[in-house]
Amino acid sequence: MVLMAIVMSLATMALSQFNGYADKSGKGFEARINGYLNLEQLKELINRTSDYYVKNNNGNNVLFYQGNEREIRFVSTTGWREEQDTLNILRVESDKLDNTLEALVLYQRPLSQDVFFEVNQFPSQDSLQGIILIDGAKRIAFDYLGIENIRQLYPSGTTENFNSNLRWLGDYDGNAVGYLPSKVRMQVDWPDNNSWPAIFEVKAFNLAKRGLMLGGAR
Repeated sequence: MVLMAIVMSLATMALSQFNGYADKSGKGFEARINGYLNLEQLKELINRTSDYYVKNNNGNNVLFYQGNEREIRFVSTTGWREEQDTLNILRVESDKLDNTLEALVLYQRPLSQDVFFEVNQFPSQDSLQGIILIDGAKRIAFDYLGIENIRQLYPSGTTENFNSNLRWLGDYDGNAVGYLPSKVRMQVDWPDNNSWPAIFEVKAFNLAKRGLMLGGAR
């Protein structure tokens, strides 16, 4: 019993020291762990990105997906806390405690709360719930593995495979491309020179709508 008490005491002391640890960002060990756990849930959200079509200003059906190095706008078939279709803005912002550092914030709203059939009907960010997923990072950035034109899906007169046309791109506009990226890569760099590279696969597709939209693209 005495030995067990000593072991428990040492373990408690070690955990206390880890929780008290802070890097140059001032973020403790526990904050890093919470950020890492959020990556697993973020993986599920991005995995289940939906082929969601809306009308553009010309009245044409276009795929709603917009991504750049600092932000992704997309529809997912799941939410952060509930199983429901959601509108999402995943954005890199300045850390609220230190504007020399960066944070990853998810703005989300159930799709059922909005009439979203046209590009200009996307709700304002103020109406979406904000959740801080990561903070205290030195740099956070996205890029996208995908095609640049929907006709690259069907290389005519060649034996070229679709995957050979995939490229890592800093900007990805579903409106222009007409197809979701295959993967999303996120790089998180910390002030102590540690990094969290993460690659999320996009798996969820609305096959009925995809077949309808791609019918004239061959």
